[in-house]
Amino acid sequence: MSSPGNFYNLGKIAVWLWCRLIKKKKIKYSDIIFLYSGWLFWIVGLGIGVLIIVCGYFLLIRLEN
Repeated sequence: MSSPGNFYNLGKIAVWLWCRLIKKKKIKYSDIIFLYSGWLFWIVGLGIGVLIIVCGYFLLIRLEN
């Protein structure tokens, strides 16, 4: 997950799933970029990416002991 595009796409998928499952709005995946700002995808993607990295780090520490 080192490529910046991966974080953008991860945020885009997370926002699409949020709209589809939580808000119950029927939005096509290709149309979501017209409804929300690109900054939202970056922020959500980076937040999830950092959470995955931190959880992986602590998991490795626990497995080591």
